Amino acid sequence: MYPLQSWHPEPVRGRILTMNRVSFWLMFLILVPSSWGLTLWGTDITGFEIQSSYLSIINSVGDGAPDPFVNTLGVSVPVRFLDRWVFRPEVQLFLLGYKFQDGRAVPESSIWPNVTVLSLLINPTVGYEFPLGPTLAWVAEGGLGFMARFPVFANGEGASDYALPVVGWLLAGRFLYPNVGAGLTWHFSPLLAGTLRFQAFYPIFNLWGGLPWYDEFTYGAGLGIRFTF
Repeated sequence: MYPLQSWHPEPVRGRILTMNRVSFWLMFLILVPSSWGLTLWGTDITGFEIQSSYLSIINSVGDGAPDPFVNTLGVSVPVRFLDRWVFRPEVQLFLLGYKFQDGRAVPESSIWPNVTVLSLLINPTVGYEFPLGPTLAWVAEGGLGFMARFPVFANGEGASDYALPVVGWLLAGRFLYPNVGAGLTWHFSPLLAGTLRFQAFYPIFNLWGGLPWYDEFTYGAGLGIRFTF
């Protein structure tokens, strides 16, 4: 017979203590009061927001694709200052197919050869909150968006030949989008808030680019969830 091995409770007790510490800190981070926030240089960083929007982009080229309708995924960080003023830098990502025609990039349907372009919108905004109740506020904001674009893949025969011309045309001074927005923020719990936001982006480069003022004018709405500290 094999000799009986002695049982030492210390390792088990140590694992239990470690698990208890981890559980405590997880609960602490989840249940930390939202009023704590993060104060930096006199401003309050109250949390971060994950959002998804649907945007329509006006296409002035008649034989191109109908006005594209894109789904974006974004994040933002609201920073409160001077009581109800909010600085909210955001980043939104979306994909859109283009072709190169008559010396310019034109939105193209996915059923035809096209270059899929990843658009990265960096948009710092400043807004003001108008309280409508203890948990509801209306927000008006404005910003200046910067759009960076990168080709990610070519679809169809010959599409790879105009990947660089498409991106080159889009980045040749065509990246600034002044914008305005409005929406609602509903704090339905101390830790979470829901947001509904409407936005419109004006392609200011059309003023000197020789295209119709409404080409690439972008507008839409989105929903978000804000996690407060």
